Amino acid sequence: MLCFTIEIIVCLGFFHKERIFMQIKAGFLCAIALLTIVSFFELKAPEAGSNACSPGQYLNTGNQTCYPCAAGTFTPSEKPGNTTCTPCYAGTYSTTKGAASSATCIQCPTGTSSAPGSNSPALCNICASGYYSSTGNPPCTACPTGPNIQSCSTTGLLTCNPGYTGATCTPCTTNCTACAPGYYLSGTSCLLCPSTLPVGVQSCTTTGFICNTGYTLSNNACYATIAHCSVQNGTTCSTCTTGYTLSNNACYATIANCSVQNGTTCSTCTTGYTLSNNACYATIANCSAQNGTTCSTCTTDYTLSNNACYAKIANCSVQNGATCSTCKTGYVEKGGRCITTTAAAATTIKAE
Repeated sequence: MLCFTIEIIVCLGFFHKERIFMQIKAGFLCAIALLTIVSFFELKAPEAGSNACSPGQYLNTGNQTCYPCAAGTFTPSEKPGNTTCTPCYAGTYSTTKGAASSATCIQCPTGTSSAPGSNSPALCNICASGYYSSTGNPPCTACPTGPNIQSCSTTGLLTCNPGYTGATCTPCTTNCTACAPGYYLSGTSCLLCPSTLPVGVQSCTTTGFICNTGYTLSNNACYATIAHCSVQNGTTCSTCTTGYTLSNNACYATIANCSVQNGTTCSTCTTGYTLSNNACYATIANCSAQNGTTCSTCTTDYTLSNNACYAKIANCSVQNGATCSTCKTGYVEKGGRCITTTAAAATTIKAE
């Protein structure tokens, strides 16, 4: 309108009718251009008496002009006297100008939150540590806490403490590697600790039963300990500790050098040993009657001397070990042997 007015004023300064016509034409074109610019920026004065703007616009009461809503806001319908735009709700954002619907407000990603009227996805702020948002709606919620929860992500995904599992960190019962308090591990399952402990059980822990003194843990149960047993399975012993021998599911002190032991009794000694008084003693060679370490009788052709059996020296009446000290009558000792006196005399003459 200003352009058109200027053109009219200029035109009045000329008297030639063709000049006046050209100036009026120029003013008209200028007015058309100004109206086009106003239309481009969507600025519109409300109709007389209506006092309402189109959807997506608001009324500036100062100049009675309709302006498009800024990004992050909208107006859903024509409302008389609508001088403001409605902000996009908290947890959403919109980059659209002149929006006529809340449909242009985009939900923030989970794990983030935004203030009302946000006009950029950059304003969807990540929740602080210890807080989460599973919907994108504010405010970010404090993560749940408890003995079952280790941490939670900004989207609300929980990380469970050992012994707990699932979306809400409940006690693990199957396919477990650890158990929650009040449960004990049996293979890969967590079983509820009994309210009344079985005989022999001192306590129930997350790793299993703790047995009382005198009891041995086997297959998640406590059994009376088999004395001196190193490998016990339930009530059965398969291996005894060093120095003990397994017999009839019990461990007995090993009888040295015994090859066949039944309980506390030895029935057979190993080679080179003789059984005497339920013990095995080193065998005295050629002894036919051995009591412990003592020989009382030697076998035929052997004589007893100093608790040992020596080969008999023929015609010797007093033998000491392998030496004859006294030969029988008619014999004399010669070189450790007993020879006849005749033979001894002949040997003497020959020597002379």
